[in-house]
Amino acid sequence: MICNNSWVSTVLDNKTILVVDDDAFHRLIITAKLHRLGLRDVWQAASSAEALAITKAQSPDIIFCDIRMEGQDGMDLLAEVEQARPATPVVIVSGLPRDMLNTISKLMVSRGVRLVDTLKKPLTPQALRAAIDKAEGSGPRPAAGTRARPLSAEQIRGLLDKNAFEPFFEPKIDARTGAVKGFELLARVRDGERIIPPALFIDTAEKCNLIPEMTLALLDQAFQNFPEWLANQPKLCLSFNASVYSLADGTLIPAIVQKANDANIPVGNLMCEVTESQPLGLETNAWESLIRFRMANGKVSIDDFGTGHSSMQNLSKRIFDELKIDRQFSESLATDPDNQSIVASSVQIARKFSLSVCVEGVASPEIFRTAHALGADAFQGWLFDLAMPADRVPACMEKYADGQIVADLLASTGTAVGPA
Repeated sequence: MICNNSWVSTVLDNKTILVVDDDAFHRLIITAKLHRLGLRDVWQAASSAEALAITKAQSPDIIFCDIRMEGQDGMDLLAEVEQARPATPVVIVSGLPRDMLNTISKLMVSRGVRLVDTLKKPLTPQALRAAIDKAEGSGPRPAAGTRARPLSAEQIRGLLDKNAFEPFFEPKIDARTGAVKGFELLARVRDGERIIPPALFIDTAEKCNLIPEMTLALLDQAFQNFPEWLANQPKLCLSFNASVYSLADGTLIPAIVQKANDANIPVGNLMCEVTESQPLGLETNAWESLIRFRMANGKVSIDDFGTGHSSMQNLSKRIFDELKIDRQFSESLATDPDNQSIVASSVQIARKFSLSVCVEGVASPEIFRTAHALGADAFQGWLFDLAMPADRVPACMEKYADGQIVADLLASTGTAVGPA
């Protein structure tokens, strides 16, 4: 193991980097380039075993990892890193062909690895710095040695009884005007200063049939603020998620419509995003619920299109207004020709059915510009804003009202946006 043991402050936010490569020359080249960027705490590992030992002992902030190594390869190493130090940002570095790297990247993401970039050798300082910037913008990392446990059904039941679930709102940006066209309603729970993410309770709530109650509780709170937002932007849309399982019992949609009527909120300003817990085609009751929602003027979106049970067969029912493209296709959209083809084909399909297209997981200007060029109508993601509590929504709407932020992002493409 060859290490830099100085552990002094670095120019780049005191970051510590681990470079994993069984080729000593490549390790030294990457390390030298990282030093020139101002990073001084750079550790090196010549094997997966050494890399895992350093990761467990030192918890590096970012790992640059070769995939093809003697003995245990990088894919197995990264899976072990995710177990030992959850959510450690990882950058794959390899000389493998780009199409193979794209496939490996998708596999690593599916295994829970927090992959922020995939770089092909030889590396440039600009590519290294861009990867570090992506790692910085990829969301908070859990404290070393911790791995949050999912909430139990009993804990979720107790939180519902205490009305502890809080609505957060993720903005959806209009491609044409650059303004906020709507918000997606998301569930959060506060634990002191910490926010408990939905990944720790949604699956259990779904299995225990607690999602409808949770959705209604969140809408009760959201409807306290939504009329004020509508007064400033009458076409604003509020989306809520509903699984096929939740829709199938037939009571959720009528309850939502009644709550909207009681709050004097037009149902036409609401959108039901159908998530993929089970095949929609097998649930007649779910289809009936969606039809009734459409009859009440509500809108319907097919969520996570191209994954799981979200299929073209569902589109043939002619009930949807929007098609949402999952983040697994957008995260590498700027650099992955396969995902570009998938998104382009999805847009063409949507046009055939007169649907708008929203791309989720837009985390960089490059992803945004690519999605925009492929014809997407709306965007969600870290590039614009994280999901926020209700008191921050008016400022978010104001920030994007004139479309200038989106115009600036598109300036290099020559694409203009303006008011509706």
